[in-house]
Amino acid sequence: MRDGFTYRGRHSNEFYTVVKTVGRPIIAPVKQVDEEIPYRDGNLDCSETGGRLYYDDKVLELGVTILARNTRELHERATRFINWLAGGYAELIFDDMPYVCWIAKPADLESMSIELHRAGKSKIQFRCRPFNIFLYDSDGIPLDSDIPLDSEVPIGFGDENEITVSSGINKHTLNYRGSAPVRPKIIINVTAQTSLKIVINGVTLNISSGAAREITVDCAAATVNGTGFSGDFCELMPGNNEITVTCSGSSDGTCRIFFNYRHNFYYGDDII
Repeated sequence: MRDGFTYRGRHSNEFYTVVKTVGRPIIAPVKQVDEEIPYRDGNLDCSETGGRLYYDDKVLELGVTILARNTRELHERATRFINWLAGGYAELIFDDMPYVCWIAKPADLESMSIELHRAGKSKIQFRCRPFNIFLYDSDGIPLDSDIPLDSEVPIGFGDENEITVSSGINKHTLNYRGSAPVRPKIIINVTAQTSLKIVINGVTLNISSGAAREITVDCAAATVNGTGFSGDFCELMPGNNEITVTCSGSSDGTCRIFFNYRHNFYYGDDII
């Protein structure tokens, strides 16, 4: 691949570079958890003890050539290029994968800097989070986005992430279109004194509120803004996720629940 990439909001073409992919992993390596048991052949594989497989970070490798007319220009452009890359994790978007980003940070910039200043070319490695992320979140896709009109994105994409519930038992099916699990933020707007029991794929969350307010359960960060929470933090799995909400409390027990997340993919995307 000889397309460029966008990183930290700027494109590689701004830095007079030619980019070639050396290694772009399709799927992250699985975390292997083995337990040795005496007097038994082989090891006990505990990799799926948490209910699914878990993954290590990916390593992405690119070949970079900086175009310059002389040594002085090469040094100036190489310095600007390295300053651009330096820092922590940021979104990396390839021209030929325009709808997903890699969450990546560069590794070993010192060795690359020496090679670029000396010869104008080098290889750069990025350490990437295990999953690629769809550019648009669960709110939906804006009308002025560059998504092709003939794409497979359904009309009303994102509507499945909002639930309005009233007193009693409420059932909902959320079709999560990513190919890898995601831990959402669950934003709950209650209009009166309410108690909620939310069961998502068998995981239970209990919420109690003494008055109308907004409660956010961040399942990725394992945090809740305020008190009145008990239970476990959940994941959405690819495909249909069965959600049951039992609402009790005042006679006006209506509330709104919104699932906020960005779709995770092992590689590429299955939406467009």
